[in-house]
Amino acid sequence: MSAKPIKAGSDAPRLLTANRLRDGAVIFYTGLPLGAGEDGFGPAWTLHLADAKLLTAAEGDAAFAAVAPAIEIVAPYLIEAEATDAGPRPVQQRERIRGSGPTVALPANPATLVSIKAA
Repeated sequence: MSAKPIKAGSDAPRLLTANRLRDGAVIFYTGLPLGAGEDGFGPAWTLHLADAKLLTAAEGDAAFAAVAPAIEIVAPYLIEAEATDAGPRPVQQRERIRGSGPTVALPANPATLVSIKAA
């Protein structure tokens, strides 16, 4: 499932987002150099929307091209965003929810999800 694509020729600021392969976490591009950090994830990605870098159209296209072949991320795509005092903010509600986490409380032990489904 992907977000509504950015209109061709749009000069709107954007964020580069994806999911981390090992656990599915929502991640955002920081603008820092690509490369593996000690956790194999690297400084170019963050779990925190406030740490994401707003990109121009050209920067977004270049960043997308650079990260698309990376094996530690899944389904990277660009989303429209705007600058706020609290940091970048996605324009679409879906992306705001995606960036701030689930809208329901999750159990501390994911194994309980399996036992609930089995019951």
